[in-house]
Amino acid sequence: MLLDRAWTNPLPIYAWVIEHPQGLILVDTGETAQAARPGYFPRWHPYFILAVRTHVRPEEEIGPQLSTLGISPADVRTVVMTHLHTDHAGGLRYFPKSEILVARGEYKRAAGFKGTLNGYPSNRWPSWFTPTSIRFMNLRPEPFGPFGESLKVTRAGDVTIIPTPGHTPAHVSAVVQDGSDTIFLAGDASYTYRQHDLPACSVNWLGRSG
Repeated sequence: MLLDRAWTNPLPIYAWVIEHPQGLILVDTGETAQAARPGYFPRWHPYFILAVRTHVRPEEEIGPQLSTLGISPADVRTVVMTHLHTDHAGGLRYFPKSEILVARGEYKRAAGFKGTLNGYPSNRWPSWFTPTSIRFMNLRPEPFGPFGESLKVTRAGDVTIIPTPGHTPAHVSAVVQDGSDTIFLAGDASYTYRQHDLPACSVNWLGRSG
């Protein structure tokens, strides 16, 4: 990948907001416009030098994008992070009062200098960032469909976190059940519908790459 000089067309950076009776739930936070600034990423890291090109305007960050929907970031009760790569965690600064859920293994992999080596510029996290660990009940697992483990985010169990390792070892996805519709918010577990066998669904999306 690092030696391949061919680039894809611009790809969107997704985040999803779920309006729920228990409060607003956000899945991922998109990228920050600062990612295009020279020096934001470590100059010595080959991945950031050779494999990353990010173009996000300030008005495309998660905070302004929520505002266009009439939502204040302060009103978001819970943030579910599918993983902590910068294009999903770049908007964390907008949510200092929200509960932020991160898989324990993902946080451990991403934190500190070792995290930077792994491709996570964790030195860019807000100083207050102390997420709540997502811990699946390994001793008494709660299966969800074909998945052997799950964690309910809401009392009704209509928003559920499931483990979807692959893109990162502790990557998770969120599943929203809205009446007869099931919406799978896959993070980076899958980039296109060709890579999985789920029906197309319609959700609000926030954030773009340019």
